Amino acid sequence: MAKRLTYKSIKNFINSEETGNGCKLLITEEEFEYEKIMQNKNNSTVKLKIQCGCKDKNIFEPCFNKFKSDFQRQCKDCGHKNIGNKLRKSYEAVKYFIEIESESYCKLKSKIYTTVKDNLDIECRCGMPFQTSFDCFLHGDKRQCDNCTSKMMSELYKTPYSDIKSYIEGENGNGCKLLTDEIDYINTNENILIKCSCKKENEFVTTYERFKGQNKKQCDECTKINKKETCLQKYGVEHPMQNKEISAKVRATLTKNGNVACSSQQRYVHSIVGGALNYPYYNASLDIAFPEEMIYCECDFGGHWLSIKLGGLTQKEFDKKQRNRWYSLFRSHWREIRIISTKDLIPSDQKLLEILSYARTYLNQNHHYIKFDIDNSKIINSQGEFDYDFGELRKIKPTDIQIQEAI
Repeated sequence: MAKRLTYKSIKNFINSEETGNGCKLLITEEEFEYEKIMQNKNNSTVKLKIQCGCKDKNIFEPCFNKFKSDFQRQCKDCGHKNIGNKLRKSYEAVKYFIEIESESYCKLKSKIYTTVKDNLDIECRCGMPFQTSFDCFLHGDKRQCDNCTSKMMSELYKTPYSDIKSYIEGENGNGCKLLTDEIDYINTNENILIKCSCKKENEFVTTYERFKGQNKKQCDECTKINKKETCLQKYGVEHPMQNKEISAKVRATLTKNGNVACSSQQRYVHSIVGGALNYPYYNASLDIAFPEEMIYCECDFGGHWLSIKLGGLTQKEFDKKQRNRWYSLFRSHWREIRIISTKDLIPSDQKLLEILSYARTYLNQNHHYIKFDIDNSKIINSQGEFDYDFGELRKIKPTDIQIQEAI
């Protein structure tokens, strides 16, 4: 039958020279019983106050189970020192392991070694320097420079050139031809040159992963043609947004979720002049609107012509769409203020308020539109073009908008 654990047996074990590692139990039997009640623990799990056998006589508080199992027979300072001693190797031992025992063909360049966690300067087998700790080197996590690592990973995940060529030029390749030589081929995630199967035999660049998984099996010109043909078959137009039902649905969803496209310049102008931002009106979204006055302000900054730059619309189609939009709003008795700045430059806050006041006065004299062309320092209306001084111009920063909107 196991001997019952008592305060006396615990004290004898801790204070013994053979088993206590020079430690000393500091609590009395009364304090021991009190701590059991307060901690709601039994004899083996209650925390004890023990003096370490080190020179500093530090106090630590393990339970007897941990002390007996040799898990905690010293203070934290002694524990850290012992761990360091176990892990510490001499400079010669570290150098021997890196240059000979590891068979990595690396060379240790650091002249001092402290701990396993400190970075060492090492020369890779290729001659390139790199840094890593001895701990990482020891466990094989880092035994070469980044360039050698990249090459190794490339080789590891490399699909044979013959397999790629067979796939691209076979039935799955849509009639394409691989132009990249085997010498220049790196891996499936690096670009390769391919000849398209179209009549023009255009060349295009893609990766094997995109060619196989994302269906990039044609040149950009063929991609645009196929997209237009698909849209014509499905929606009767060359671009989905040219379909009125799709356009209205997209605009309604964006307005509902507050995700209508809005440039930082537009937001800043709105923060100065007020009004309703991205005001929805049937299929249109007015940049800044003053519904009670039936006046809206369009902010034509650099992103206004993005659909042309991205190939969604031609200039002619874009201009026609703008005219139709203007006539639709005109027939609904809306009057337009348009600010044009292709370089995203805007005037001072005071000048913006002056422009809005000038425009309101003009529109209230039975006129329907007025344009402020900042690029050319002009005012354009039904009566002609006139020079206008917009003063000092500036580019808006995100912080400017945050400060203005917080006012």
